[in-house]
Amino acid sequence: MQIGLKDIDKEIATQLAARLEVAPGSYLLDNIAWKGTLPFHFTWSAVSGPRWIQKRPPTPVEAKAYTSYLKRRRRQRNRKLYLTAAIGFLALLLLTTYIVYGFVFPAPVFLQMLWFLILFCVLGCGIGALRQRLVPLDNTIPPEELAAALPLLHLSAAERAYGDILLLLAQTSPSEPEQERELRSTLNHLSRLLESKRQLETIRQNLLKLHQEENLQRLSEEYAELALQRDAATDPAARATFEHSMQLCLERIEGLRALQRNLERLSAQQKAIEQTILAARNAFVRLQSVPRYEPQLQSASNELYDTIAQVRQRAQATEQAVIELLHMN
Repeated sequence: MQIGLKDIDKEIATQLAARLEVAPGSYLLDNIAWKGTLPFHFTWSAVSGPRWIQKRPPTPVEAKAYTSYLKRRRRQRNRKLYLTAAIGFLALLLLTTYIVYGFVFPAPVFLQMLWFLILFCVLGCGIGALRQRLVPLDNTIPPEELAAALPLLHLSAAERAYGDILLLLAQTSPSEPEQERELRSTLNHLSRLLESKRQLETIRQNLLKLHQEENLQRLSEEYAELALQRDAATDPAARATFEHSMQLCLERIEGLRALQRNLERLSAQQKAIEQTILAARNAFVRLQSVPRYEPQLQSASNELYDTIAQVRQRAQATEQAVIELLHMN
């Protein structure tokens, strides 16, 4: 099953692109001595001066990924070569036509201008096509490169489980188009859940700042002190002012209690998202463990797809709960 950068979570896709869509010397990590590159790199600082740092040899998984990377680079060079030849041939054909019909057999001025316009359009489109990435990972990430890059990313536990799901999907071959649609639908729901978890964490951090500024015990003591001052006051206007201050302090106490409830709900919802992603990973692991081409195990495979459908339904329910919680906050 083909998994590309456009199919997955945007933040993880950005990290993967920073590891995989780079020059050969920076592929995966800067400290790996790839074949054909220098076994060390040079650094300099004002404190320590120049330093030569030895690179480490690649692991078998990284070496396999680098082989896939070189194949991608080779396809890119070949495609650029063919595209350059085609553009050059078309530009030469247009220029020859202009020379023939512009000088040998003079053509009207508007036809000459039209030829010039077509020539510049061809050259402009060709230069733009040559500058862009001709073999991007937007549509397909080779499983070998995905397996080598995922352990190098800075991920949370939920994101790590999501990365495991990506690798399992890249190694899965659904037997029917409907099964592939189900898998892609499940992946889309999990991607949205992961993004929702980050949004909830941002809200939780903001609420924590407010919670740290207020303290329930201190507010309760402040309320009791205001009550004492009200009871000790003899002037009616002063008592009314103390009553108003007590009401405002009570509102702060109720707001802090509501804040604590929201923090608990946010934490609980984040745990629910994490458990949903972990359950999905377990379902995909069981699916991967079923041999692909044995008819007697087809029923087991179908049961696992039913399990994945249930995981997708739970993900939808969790996603709806997150939306309601975000609206409430």
